[in-house]
Amino acid sequence: MFPSELKRLARLDMRETRPRVWWTALIYLAAATVLSLLISRLSGYSAYMDNVRSLTQRIQNLGIRTPEELYALVESNMNALLPSVSGLSSLMAAVLGLVYAMLEAGFSGYCLLVSRRAASSPRDLMLSFEHPLKVFLILFLSGLFVFLWSLLLVIPGIVAAFRYSQAILIHYDHPEYSAWQCIRESCRMMKGRKAFLFLLVVSFLLWFLLDALIVSVIWIPVLQLFLAPYYGITMAHFYNRVSGMST
Repeated sequence: MFPSELKRLARLDMRETRPRVWWTALIYLAAATVLSLLISRLSGYSAYMDNVRSLTQRIQNLGIRTPEELYALVESNMNALLPSVSGLSSLMAAVLGLVYAMLEAGFSGYCLLVSRRAASSPRDLMLSFEHPLKVFLILFLSGLFVFLWSLLLVIPGIVAAFRYSQAILIHYDHPEYSAWQCIRESCRMMKGRKAFLFLLVVSFLLWFLLDALIVSVIWIPVLQLFLAPYYGITMAHFYNRVSGMST
């Protein structure tokens, strides 16, 4: 099993799948973009970044040169940097964040269907909402464990993310499993395979950098129409191999 082989299979699936994966990717990306913008505004993040840019411009205009002057200016403007966010806005941002995570889980399920040449359509983006509580528990517990491991060091957090990475896909194959069983099965499945998954992710690094460069120039993630399904279907093929479900 080599990264190039899994990526070749993903490209083949993308060419031959009908309806074309681009339509599902377009719907997924459009929904994800709208959700991201809403979350950014409701949580106050966009206002915070505007304040940071304004402060940076002030620093440049004032010609501050010493660390002491910079510290004094930042300290005097600290309260102005943090926007006021109501409890209702914070709650709405949290709910939309959950919807965003469920959408991503649904896209993973869609990519799994494509990797197996099963019937698939944009409606499969809603797969995660068939068992919303269990998917939420999988996402919550996985995220919690990754966060706790990350408190030690960055590397243990990355290892933990790989350890629990297959839990959502296991749920789609075994809807009878509980959330905890999906997580434990992912841990078992990934024993001795985390290094290969790391290499597989790294093999997409140039694609991610190119996508970031394009977004920084034109503000539109056009490459994601290709990269999102390419990456997702490749990861689905990895799961098929390690789970013994490869066709």
